[in-house]
Order: sequence, then C-alpha cells, then structure tokens
Amino acid sequence: MKTRKRKTVSSKSAQEIQDDIFRKMSADRKFATAARLSMFCLKLHALHHHAARNSGS
Repeated sequence: MKTRKRKTVSSKSAQEIQDDIFRKMSADRKFATAARLSMFCLKLHALHHHAARNSGS
C-alpha cells in the first residue's frame, strides 16, 4: 500500500501562486497558454450557444 505525502497548506493565496507560476513561465509558453485558453473559451461559447438554440427557450 502506497502512502501519500500530505501537501502543506500554503500561506499564499491562489492569485499569488498563479502569479508565481506565470512569472517563471517563458513568453512563448505564456502565449501558447493564452491561445489554448482562447480556443477553449470559443468552443465553450459555441457549445453554450448551440445548446441554447436547441433548447427551445
């Protein structure tokens, strides 16, 4: 049976942790992440729009 290490609770907020991650990330990686997020949002919007049109509301 494997034992899992417990993660310690950070005194940092989620925003501070996210800022640290993005500060360490290269510009190319930031651009790629932004592009992927944009594509995800566009697909999500299209699915929502399609579902709203077909629901009859």
